Amino acid sequence: MTDSHQILVIDDDPDSVNRLRDHLQAAGFAVRSTDNAQDALALARQQPPDLIITDLRLPGIDGFQLTSALRKDEQLAGIPVLWMTSYYDFAEIQAQGGASQTELPVPGVLFKPFKQTELQRRVHAALGEPLPLDRPHRILVVDDDLSNLELIERRLEVEGFESRLVENAGTALAALQEGKFDAVLLDLRLPDRDGLDLLLEIHATNPALPVIVMTAHGSESIAARALKQGANDYLIKPVGRRDLIAALQHALEKASLRQENRQAQRDLATTLAALQQSKNALELEHQRLSDLLDILDLGVLILDSAGQLERLNRAGQRLLHMEHPDQAPHSLIAEIRDERGEILDASTLYPYFACRRQGEIYQLRWTNGEEGALLVTATPLHDETGTYRGSILVFQDATDLLAQRQRFDALLRIQEEELHRTDARLRRETQPGNPATDSLLAPLTHELRTPLQFIASFSGLLASEAGPQLSLRQRQMLERIRHSAERLGQRLDNLLDLSLLASDLLQPRPEQVALAPLVQEMVQAFAGQAQERGAYIDIQPGRPGLHAWVDPGFCRKILSQLLSNAVKFIGVGGHIQVSLRDEMDQAWVEVRDTGSGMSAGQAAALFDPVASGQQIEGLGLILARRLAESMQASLQVESEPGQGSRFRLLCPVMRHTLD
Repeated sequence: MTDSHQILVIDDDPDSVNRLRDHLQAAGFAVRSTDNAQDALALARQQPPDLIITDLRLPGIDGFQLTSALRKDEQLAGIPVLWMTSYYDFAEIQAQGGASQTELPVPGVLFKPFKQTELQRRVHAALGEPLPLDRPHRILVVDDDLSNLELIERRLEVEGFESRLVENAGTALAALQEGKFDAVLLDLRLPDRDGLDLLLEIHATNPALPVIVMTAHGSESIAARALKQGANDYLIKPVGRRDLIAALQHALEKASLRQENRQAQRDLATTLAALQQSKNALELEHQRLSDLLDILDLGVLILDSAGQLERLNRAGQRLLHMEHPDQAPHSLIAEIRDERGEILDASTLYPYFACRRQGEIYQLRWTNGEEGALLVTATPLHDETGTYRGSILVFQDATDLLAQRQRFDALLRIQEEELHRTDARLRRETQPGNPATDSLLAPLTHELRTPLQFIASFSGLLASEAGPQLSLRQRQMLERIRHSAERLGQRLDNLLDLSLLASDLLQPRPEQVALAPLVQEMVQAFAGQAQERGAYIDIQPGRPGLHAWVDPGFCRKILSQLLSNAVKFIGVGGHIQVSLRDEMDQAWVEVRDTGSGMSAGQAAALFDPVASGQQIEGLGLILARRLAESMQASLQVESEPGQGSRFRLLCPVMRHTLD
């Protein structure tokens, strides 16, 4: 491939032209374009291109006629032409193009939608060029036998390897310090040093570098010693081509697997450490909640899904007449009646509270003969699947309230009796013939999440139901606990996603996504939070119809993290700008803020929990990058102190967007 190649594209679909230009320019070609055959002929005569790519359906002169005109023009007849179409099938192209059953008049046809790799293959083939290859593996060969060095060099070159040849140990060590190699072929007999000693030194400085030793026939015992000292394999000289390539491929694959394993172990250690810290923080918050419960005057009772007691604060123990915390409350109650006086079955009491109960009074008679009443609010708890996980009961003494309501009942009964007497008199006085008639008038996968739900539900319930009875300090403490529970819940979600990604249990489901509506949705979700901080968000939607090949759910999580961080660190009067653009084969979503910014070192540490010292707090950005990478996208950051930060999500475009 060379930058001097000029390609002329003819297509009346602007989106198709733009996508083709992006792909071709990314591959190093210069591109001109037009939407009709007449202009294409004029452009080609002005500056003949190296290749013409034309759609077959064009206004006026179509692609078949254009190709025929090019073949009849002496100046343009030698230019190769590629056809592309989403309309014709192969048989129709043969018929329309006047082709035989085995050959076409052009080097090839691109059927839309086509992949970038297919485009590159067709273009390079039409230009008579080989496809560019990835960087070859670099092999360091250490042997004082020049004929063996030359033989190995030729065999490596034929198989696509890059080699460096050295004749002694000193030169080999210098080469390893100067450059990076993927493997070493080491002869065990060297003029300046024993090969086994050199093997040990290589592994001391490059423990992950594969080393394959070479030895003459009859020296297998030395090779066995080398294997014990860390060599990956051994070859008997003279080295055969198949044995050489097989040993190298095996060693390189093994080294790659080891590297992946080491990275997986590091990721797992980071995740486990963060989980432990999250668990410790949750236990601390749980203890704070217990302390808060014990200073309340309200009784708080927490039941699990089976109706078993999980927590009862001190006030609740007192209200239920418990002398010891290990007593079962129901064993102390002889009888329970509702406010109307109907007896409730004790065996159905706990299922009764699996439904919401708002401010209901229950009359109790304890086994010691004492009587009382409790005002109870019950709130059931459900997990994300809707499964019942327990209930929270908040209660207080209602003896006086019950007595007051009972007094109201007595007054109502008196009035009712008086009404009956009046009615009877009215009936009597209005009997026919009575002369007086005309004068009458007419409520922690999972071990960690359930305690969080208890904390959040209790905080909201207590704040709403018992708010007026709480002190300012207690209400402030409840608000802090609620925010802490929400933050821990988000961190737990991040850790769970990271663990699922690491174990391939969470995988993206990419699809064609219109980026502008998705970004607009996320910007609207954070506009209120930005306004509360005295900042504002705006959006530059970019080119209409911009699509990307992404998982929309993953994309929302990434943008949510970026916008959340931008809002969190923006100052009063700050500006957050979200912009969309496309370049080559990628679509960009950029979140830019006017915050305080950060140094290059701080920016580099954002995605490394160990380097940043934020094994819990920084997991959101780490998750965002890994979510992006799982979709073949990338997440980049640029920032300078005092200049704000710029986070850029680079997404692949649809594989069929060249349609």
